[in-house]
Amino acid sequence: MALDTFIDTEQTTERTRRIFATDFKQHLVELCLQPDTSVAKVAMQHQINANLLHKWIRQSRSMVPALKSPPSPQTDFLPVILHPTPVRQEAPLPPDATKQETPPPPVPEKNAVAHIRIPLH
Repeated sequence: MALDTFIDTEQTTERTRRIFATDFKQHLVELCLQPDTSVAKVAMQHQINANLLHKWIRQSRSMVPALKSPPSPQTDFLPVILHPTPVRQEAPLPPDATKQETPPPPVPEKNAVAHIRIPLH
């Protein structure tokens, strides 16, 4: 009994790799980052291997933030600088005094400093 190796010399159709658009990848990554969403379920719905989708998620996390698509509206806090301008109260005018003169502008008092403490839990 002869055991010969058979080598197929005919051209067969090779399986080509699918190429996915960046927008499509980003859309699937955003779907996976939603709460109560399974990566495997999203992968099955879009006929993609779950490992490939996990790879895209890792890549999107390691991307430079400037290259990512802009998130929802900014919700960060901005610093607010308040310049205190306390005003010295002047004595009220008597009822018989005429108010033809314009009152002088308010005079700022000493600079006041306020300390605000916010406990962090």
